[in-house]
Amino acid sequence: MNAGYRHEKNRYTGAVELRDDDNNLSGQRTSWLFKNNLGYQTNDDWRLLTGLDYATSDGSASSLADANYTEFMMGYGYRPVLNDRLNMLFKYSYLADHPGNGQLNGNRLPSASDYEQRSHVLAVDGIYDITEKFALGGKYGYRFGDIRDNTVANANWFGSQAWLGIIRGDYQIVKEWDITAEYRYLDAKEAGDSKSGFLVGVYRHLNNNVKVGAGYNFTNFSDDLTDLSYRSQGPFVNIISKF
Repeated sequence: MNAGYRHEKNRYTGAVELRDDDNNLSGQRTSWLFKNNLGYQTNDDWRLLTGLDYATSDGSASSLADANYTEFMMGYGYRPVLNDRLNMLFKYSYLADHPGNGQLNGNRLPSASDYEQRSHVLAVDGIYDITEKFALGGKYGYRFGDIRDNTVANANWFGSQAWLGIIRGDYQIVKEWDITAEYRYLDAKEAGDSKSGFLVGVYRHLNNNVKVGAGYNFTNFSDDLTDLSYRSQGPFVNIISKF
């Protein structure tokens, strides 16, 4: 079931999903998903965005198969109407991800489901149009919270902190084509480890609202600090829309 409401400066969308599974191997499983998004335009230049997703899945075979997921986000976006050379987004998010053993990677390669986490993330993004064709942007993010190895029985929670820095440049080659280059740096405090590298991409504008691109990420981490899989290296395809 989906619902939406819009009135003047307020906007809300929500959804509820129910899934029931029954098979000979894993028995019966009941899963619920709740999704909520709320937006409020404080004035012509500033917008408040919030979202709350919650999912729970219970299996009859064993409590080890149960899973719970909670994600909360609150962001404040600056998108000026009269002069849009500078755009910014301030964002806080909370993620509590407790996967069941059915989500674990069978070949034991690192995956996000190998870890449980209770993470808080603070981030700020910004981009500034230096010229009509060249824009310079960046992102700073900081994560703190707890993680636990889900592949080890009775593993303990331990603190986890990391910060991410990104410098980005966008250049319009011709009217329909853009190139993008990013330098990324990730530092994980408890692991005593840091990683850095580049990402490049080429985009084509299909119209005034949509562009499609492809590129290559030379680092093995993403710009999402809650992604603990470190499997982001390689080619990618991306679609970006704006309103």
